[in-house]
Amino acid sequence: MAKRTDEVSQAPRDPAAAGLSRMLTLEQVQDILNVKSSLVYALVRSGELPAGQFGGRGIWRGPRE
Repeated sequence: MAKRTDEVSQAPRDPAAAGLSRMLTLEQVQDILNVKSSLVYALVRSGELPAGQFGGRGIWRGPRE
């Protein structure tokens, strides 16, 4: 019989959720960079800030890097 451990894996079970954990919402980017939301959206539109829409609600997210 296999031993049971009480340790819980830190990795998310859903691979898609693992990818989104490395992404930030544009609101989080705004807070980190300490800029207005209009500048963040302008950077996304110009291509200087890579971002995309994910999920059913189309939430914009950018890479953590």
